[in-house]
Amino acid sequence: PARRTSTPTKYVHPSGTLGGNSAYTSMAAVKAAAVPGDVIVFGGTFSERVAWDVAGTAGAPIELRQYDAG
Repeated sequence: PARRTSTPTKYVHPSGTLGGNSAYTSMAAVKAAAVPGDVIVFGGTFSERVAWDVAGTAGAPIELRQYDAG
């Protein structure tokens, strides 16, 4: 199998930061960087439309999670 070259968690927020972490500023950008096994944590409001045509695998899904500051 291919070796992972990305971090398992990616953040996305229009401001470029989320919860103290550097973040992608658009859903399209984070989608383009997503690989199987990634967890994408998002916050904020996005007005873009993105066709999510990237897939994980049965053993390494791509997960989307809403940021919870709580």
